Amino acid sequence: LNSKGLTFFKVDRGEFANNKISMLGGGGGGFAFSIGLTNSAIDDVITIKNNFITASKLGLEIRSPQSNNINVLHNTIVIDGDLNPGLVSIALEVEDSSANININNNMLINTFDNADAYVMVLEDTTTIDVTDGNLFYGVTNTQFEINGITYADLMAYQTATALDHNSISKQVDFVDMPSGDYHLTSNQYTDPDLLTTVVEGLSLIHI
Repeated sequence: LNSKGLTFFKVDRGEFANNKISMLGGGGGGFAFSIGLTNSAIDDVITIKNNFITASKLGLEIRSPQSNNINVLHNTIVIDGDLNPGLVSIALEVEDSSANININNNMLINTFDNADAYVMVLEDTTTIDVTDGNLFYGVTNTQFEINGITYADLMAYQTATALDHNSISKQVDFVDMPSGDYHLTSNQYTDPDLLTTVVEGLSLIHI
């Protein structure tokens, strides 16, 4: 019932990059995440970037009560699997954190259609240094939960929080979604909506 892909506990520093993770377990009453970062060390930098993540419940979970710096850059996280109705699913969750967190140039997607299907959950936005240049896509009217308040879509979330000013909500096509190849199809390379450059040297279309 409870299953976990990768858990990083009391990590000092470093990068977790260029991986493909598929975590489709935990379909019962438990909770499953693909990557969990917990209790990272004080005053160090941890970067999670350029990963393809598929999950049935939770893609990336950050719980970091220590004061450090965490970068979440250029990841594609897709919630797409056999989820029982009524269970919570979240592409990215930041909970119980005092870290300085940057969330930039990611694709965060949740295709489940139930009341508890979120694209992003941020428990406390005071810990967020920057979140921008992201692509969000969800199909419910509860796509974001920020500081305990639910927002129907990206526009409502942007208006209320002034975060993700340059981010977009858009459905995209991947090369081979069933196999976890989340490179964008070549016909989208000229789509002006996907040419964000908030993080220098990174662009959504190059994922």
